[in-house]
Amino acid sequence: MEEENFRAVMLYCFRRGLRPIQIHNEMFGVYGESTPSLITVRRWVRRFEEGNMSLEDEPRSGRPRDLAAVELVREHLADNPYATLGSITAALTIPHTTVLRILTERLGLKKFVSRWVPHKLTPEQKDQRACMAQQLLHTLSSMTERQLGGVITGDESWFYHSYPHNGRWASESADVPPREMIRIDTPRTLIVVMWGLRGALVVDALDTGVRYNAQYVVDTLLPKMEAAAALHRPSMKLHGMHLHWDNARPHTATATQTAVFARGLRLLPHPPYSPDLAPSDFFLFGYLKHRLLGQSFENPEGLILAVRQLISEIPRSLLMRVFEEWKIRLERVVEVGGDYYV
Repeated sequence: MEEENFRAVMLYCFRRGLRPIQIHNEMFGVYGESTPSLITVRRWVRRFEEGNMSLEDEPRSGRPRDLAAVELVREHLADNPYATLGSITAALTIPHTTVLRILTERLGLKKFVSRWVPHKLTPEQKDQRACMAQQLLHTLSSMTERQLGGVITGDESWFYHSYPHNGRWASESADVPPREMIRIDTPRTLIVVMWGLRGALVVDALDTGVRYNAQYVVDTLLPKMEAAAALHRPSMKLHGMHLHWDNARPHTATATQTAVFARGLRLLPHPPYSPDLAPSDFFLFGYLKHRLLGQSFENPEGLILAVRQLISEIPRSLLMRVFEEWKIRLERVVEVGGDYYV
């Protein structure tokens, strides 16, 4: 069928008050695959709406042939800036490759994915983060490797009693066992790890019903840290060592602060809202849980033994790289004015 005949049908349908998508659907029902694309129908309807009822092509102005497609994509994005490539292709019936070329080359756009951040920082909080990161960076950078060996950092994290693999390679006929979904009642244990360049100082599992609070820190955690330090420093114990942890209530409570200073520990500053600057968060816990993949434990005792074993196997060279990464992160936060490290 000649192009002008298709256009005559479009004009007839337009005068009946049909919208472009309705015109396209009616024509497709009659002419099938030879029907002009929806973008062509839209372009001709736009001409009709402007009062131009001619069915002949207008003289070319030298502009790109896909100008109409560009405008359609631009209009679509104005209404839905979060549209995916596939949804644009489906909505406008334009080839996938054409949409991609229009987005990247003609409109100069890129798809940005929003990143998760621990907290939406205010300008004041960014300033505070930058200031405290600078203080901590200065302290760590001024230390020798031997002095860095006296830095203790740590935190607590929930560990599940089972870490099944996410998937496996198998033949189509293989019977792959299902993986149980993690639920609120899935067995888990809260584990506290205090560690440094010498490895783990304390790895402790909290019994059921025991809360990680100031009382636990004062009555249990600090005494265990002191006893462990006494094995290597019988006379000094924790005295003169540097302690780094976050600003959670159990750490900032008056009773905790008093117990810390009574043991001669030097408290390192930690910027607020900064898990990205805590080595336990950006390295240790993720490392341990990844290494636990494929293992299951019947009780907390087996889990804690496995965690202790994994920490003991971390080479000192890797721990040194983690401390170097720590300083790099602090430096980057200072450079970006307190925003989150990317």
